[in-house]
Amino acid sequence: QKENIAGSLNILGEEFRTKEQPKPDGHFSSLDRLNHIHLESQLSKREGLTSKVTNSASGARISFQGNTIKGPSQIVNTLVFISEQKGIFSVKDIPFLNNENKLKLAKRLV
Repeated sequence: QKENIAGSLNILGEEFRTKEQPKPDGHFSSLDRLNHIHLESQLSKREGLTSKVTNSASGARISFQGNTIKGPSQIVNTLVFISEQKGIFSVKDIPFLNNENKLKLAKRLV
């Protein structure tokens, strides 16, 4: 029964996180620059944005307010790295991915 309660709480937390929208902060201007992201580009989490990484048989995911990015279980450590970032980091610093996949992930994060 404890497992059912824990599972239900995780589902509710996930629903709350993905339904809550982040505060407006000029994010749309970043979207205009998506095609200009390169390995030297600097990324940072939006102020007040929290994230949670989960991994299951269906794959790994990182959830932010209003967004979830999913991938294979093999990228869970990469998503943990993203989740733990407190400041600015470069696309090239994203671990465990080749450069092409670092760029793909960076664009999905923006």
